[in-house]
Amino acid sequence: MAPPEWKQYSPDPQRRSDGFDPADTAGRPEITPYAAPAELPYVRTVEERTVRRGPQGAGSKLLVLFLLAVVVVGGIVIGRADRDPGPGEVVPRLAAEPERPGPSPMGAQGFGRLLAALQERQGSTLVFQAVLHDSYAELTVPFATPVARGDQRAIELFWDGTRLSDRGDTSGRMAPHDLADLAGTDLAGLCATARALLTAADSCYLIIARPDPASTQRTLISAWAGAPFDASAMVRFDRHGRKVDQTVSRPQPDGPE
Repeated sequence: MAPPEWKQYSPDPQRRSDGFDPADTAGRPEITPYAAPAELPYVRTVEERTVRRGPQGAGSKLLVLFLLAVVVVGGIVIGRADRDPGPGEVVPRLAAEPERPGPSPMGAQGFGRLLAALQERQGSTLVFQAVLHDSYAELTVPFATPVARGDQRAIELFWDGTRLSDRGDTSGRMAPHDLADLAGTDLAGLCATARALLTAADSCYLIIARPDPASTQRTLISAWAGAPFDASAMVRFDRHGRKVDQTVSRPQPDGPE
């Protein structure tokens, strides 16, 4: 119930001064009340919007299966290649190490092997000249033995520490001598004598050659040692390893101009 001091509202039965009559509906557009449509449009689900249907979807599945098969087969091939190298292939981690050189021909063991190989190949140990280095040797040997008087035909042989190889024919300018005569000589010690004459000697080799029979020289072995800045020393020995003479060369600085 409204308070007693409030007045009850009653509309004015008279028309408004502006001529508007709410009951007059002539000339106004007809308003149609809202009603739900007879058929709602179809809306695709989330799966339908992300997964393609029909033939195209089947093709995608086949492509995925093909790629998976390629990956599996590739993995198998790579695995087999890693475990089973083909014929003629060498797996780096299993490759054989390079063959180490044999003992130095200046040492007793290495010199003995050189004499044995020379005897087996040539039938003798005669040489015109032999040059011995730390790890190899170069020999000039008669073409045929026994050596006829005046026959200077010769063959050059290379000793790598394990075997002899032919380097071609040449001529011998020295008298042949038996290399086996030096079997008991300390050849490495001869090089040490020459090295001791230089400061920081870095190389040495021996030249074994018999002088001409008409010569008065008693030398048979020459030890040549080298050092930086072209310094060198040469010591000559007889067949028993006894020192005969020596020569030392050291470069001198240039004087004032």
